[in-house]
Amino acid sequence: MASVTVSVPYHGCPDTVRRAVDAVLGQTHTDLVCVVVNDGDTEAPPWPALADIADPRLVRLDLPEQRGRYFADAVVLAACSTPWFAPHDADDAADPGWLAGMLTAVEGHDVVLTAQRVHP
Repeated sequence: MASVTVSVPYHGCPDTVRRAVDAVLGQTHTDLVCVVVNDGDTEAPPWPALADIADPRLVRLDLPEQRGRYFADAVVLAACSTPWFAPHDADDAADPGWLAGMLTAVEGHDVVLTAQRVHP
């Protein structure tokens, strides 16, 4: 299956970002890059919550000022080298088969939107 870049824009949710990143890195589809973008949050950045993750699929990026989730996604998409891109909020949960299901559903299509549980 194809590789996927997952964008996780972050601002002001230190209590949920670890769950979100664990959900992405815990996918059954493992050919992925998870990019956490700190959208200018200097008061409560995500890095302490993610400090012990040594997974090479996790990329950390700091933006100097808050520009919003769509800007953060656009930054990741512009640098994306994988054939597929998926957004994932820093307060979202995801079933382990989310990306595998998305890639199965996309067969023969250019885009697929999948449902997720946001706040279980």
